Amino acid sequence: MITAMLLAIAIQSPSVTGLRVEYLTNPLGIDAPRPRLSWRISSAERNTVQAAYQVQVTKEVGAQHAAPLLWDSGRITADSSVFVTYAGPALTSRTRYVWRVRVWDGKGRGSSWSQPASWETGLLKPADWMAADNLPTNRSGAQPSTTTPRAINTTATVKGAVARIGGELAGASTT
Repeated sequence: MITAMLLAIAIQSPSVTGLRVEYLTNPLGIDAPRPRLSWRISSAERNTVQAAYQVQVTKEVGAQHAAPLLWDSGRITADSSVFVTYAGPALTSRTRYVWRVRVWDGKGRGSSWSQPASWETGLLKPADWMAADNLPTNRSGAQPSTTTPRAINTTATVKGAVARIGGELAGASTT
């Protein structure tokens, strides 16, 4: 009997899926200093609405170390689940952030934490960019590439890679 009651409660509790940052799933190269986070709430029960949420963000660190919490929104009483603005400390360029969210429904039932999602920042400040006025120009006035494609040899396990080609992000992450 108790098992059936616990199962019924678990089935009725909301869950969180579809985590996105600035419209994208696990994006690379986000240039927003305060990215907007979105998620979907789902439940087996009809007409379930979100009444509150909590977001937590950490910087990605090595697998052997626990990531310190960078920002915890605390429980926010709001039905917002689209474009919730990150309100933690200033973000750092070229850094991967991992986040998760949990919600409460109108009946006060809380979800489990969502599966973690991530985003990686691009270059957020002008100082992060190399000064383009110092680059030589060719006869057409266009600035040549500052790097030459080449092979990279490593004995380390590559977890992910990002390539910026002509200012456009052309990389992929394996996580």
